[in-house]
Amino acid sequence: MAQPQTPKADIILKADGNRLSISDAISVYSPGLYQVQLQVRKSGKSGSATTRQSKKIEATVDQVYHNSNLNFHLQPGDHIEAELSLYANGSLLVKTIREYSFDDNSSSDNKHL
Repeated sequence: MAQPQTPKADIILKADGNRLSISDAISVYSPGLYQVQLQVRKSGKSGSATTRQSKKIEATVDQVYHNSNLNFHLQPGDHIEAELSLYANGSLLVKTIREYSFDDNSSSDNKHL
């Protein structure tokens, strides 16, 4: 008997100079109502802050859903931690965490991480 497939919750990081764009990509293997939550913590010399976006989606199979897009201006020493969670019926299905640290060398590169 085949095991049920786990939904996918990907965090997409795009760096351009001192700007960082964070977005999500969700895909499910069973249609239904899902809760998507993207939380980003930024810390550095200027202090720390947390941003959270949450959305309910009626998802179908074999579709990719992009729900959130957050943009940050970074300074050397800033650290970002992004956490993407996907829920169904109040239960956590999948959680993805990505981190990014900005330093003087990062500002000269264009990156799709």
